[in-house]
Amino acid sequence: MSVGSGISAQVGWAAEGAYGTYAAPTRFLPGDSFGTDKQFTTVDLEGLAAGRALAYDRVTTNEMGTGTYTGAVLRSGFGLLLQHLMGGSVTPVQQGGSAAYLQTHVLTDNLAKYLTMQVGVPDTGGTVRPYTALGCKILDAEFACNVGELLKATVNFDAKSITEAQALATASYSAATNAQLPFHHGQMSVKLGTYASEASVGAVRGINFKIARPMDVGRIYGGNLGLKSEPLWNGLIDISGTIETDYMTKADFIDRFVAQTSTSLVVEFVGANIASTYYETFRLCSPKTYFTASVPTVGGPDLIKASVPFKGYLDTTNAAFAQYMSRDTAV
Repeated sequence: MSVGSGISAQVGWAAEGAYGTYAAPTRFLPGDSFGTDKQFTTVDLEGLAAGRALAYDRVTTNEMGTGTYTGAVLRSGFGLLLQHLMGGSVTPVQQGGSAAYLQTHVLTDNLAKYLTMQVGVPDTGGTVRPYTALGCKILDAEFACNVGELLKATVNFDAKSITEAQALATASYSAATNAQLPFHHGQMSVKLGTYASEASVGAVRGINFKIARPMDVGRIYGGNLGLKSEPLWNGLIDISGTIETDYMTKADFIDRFVAQTSTSLVVEFVGANIASTYYETFRLCSPKTYFTASVPTVGGPDLIKASVPFKGYLDTTNAAFAQYMSRDTAV
């Protein structure tokens, strides 16, 4: 028997071998909030018939689902979600024969990237009820961090279906060094400049960085028993966000906005040393980025601040990517 509150809740994922086919969750992360939602397409039966003043029934023609997760980005165990956000297949690369392994997730097609996501929801009697989302595709993820805060990720999923038939998986959490420690504002830097030569800029208070993948989530065909086929990428990926900054160096943001010149943008968090010159790292890079507004206004006697929105564009030479350095030997 578990505690009859959110204290006993859990969330876990596993990569599926086939779209919508259950895979027992093996990757569990602590979270601030998470859940699944089962959805239906229904039709009311309203045929006129003497004496009937209400719709007399309804039928379900289709079912589907969604999932959500918000939690701190930990220094271990986050690679699976990164891979399914960015697409592609990544094998962590050992660094210099040490305990450090680097994952580089280049933004590409996410075809055949689907997850089982299971949420354990405790009822007041202490029974943890499993709600399992099958065929989960990541629609978008937003990474945010401000002064005095942890780096948080909010991830939204589309799901083929939600079932209560699967048993609750046994949650396990890594006991490795620093594995359950999150990245935070004290480890953050924002870098601008030429790709691969970006330099850290000052006065950044916070940032949010969002990657949204448009997909056709309505591929519902005859013969599928009312369920959808795998969603397909069907629109331009959106990389966007906002940098919160004090007005310290005009050249960093204002000059680039006024001249409408692009820059490579890197948001980087560097944690503890793993070995030699290798450190726990979480890094996002948009190689061709424009600031869409940045001329600050004066609103009083305080320091002049600006919220600088940005948007990422296609760099035909260098792709947007996420990097993750940890002790994880597998994604």
